[in-house]
Amino acid sequence: MDTNTVLEMIRKRRTIRRFTDQAVSDDEVKQLLLAAMAAPSIMDRRPWHFIVIRDAATKKLIAETLRMHRYIEEAPALIAAVADLSASPAWRLDMSAAVENLHLAAVGLGLGSAWIGAPDWSLLEQTEEKLREAVGLPDDAKLFAFIAVGHPAEQRPAHELDPYFVSTRVHYDKWDELKYRGL
Repeated sequence: MDTNTVLEMIRKRRTIRRFTDQAVSDDEVKQLLLAAMAAPSIMDRRPWHFIVIRDAATKKLIAETLRMHRYIEEAPALIAAVADLSASPAWRLDMSAAVENLHLAAVGLGLGSAWIGAPDWSLLEQTEEKLREAVGLPDDAKLFAFIAVGHPAEQRPAHELDPYFVSTRVHYDKWDELKYRGL
């Protein structure tokens, strides 16, 4: 794969919230998880665990608890990214890299995905408690995010370079040194 292909995949990575009824195969899930677990990890601690949720009742419970993510129920696969807090003090960084790798792998497989969750979001914390009951999540595991995955029922354009945005967000040597240098 050449550099342009990698950069194109990064630009194509968009949040997809509408999915077809087509199932996500076991092989596709395996490829997503292998990509996630190939992420860099500080001191190679690899704090990640993943729960693949296809059960309609469990997805409905999660969607209702989060209150704003009804597309969770429609996604053929919902993946819970869970951290082993004892593995690494930098688990948030490691988990972020793993989840983004999963999203990029989804693009490569022609799938759509949505990252659901944010640090210290109270609804995610409530959902974690429900997940403990529903799937037997242990007490020392921390829910980091959900990833809804499926075949996209919507097409979103790739991100395009916005010279104005770049010229107001990229600094050179000093904070006030804003110069568009042809990014």
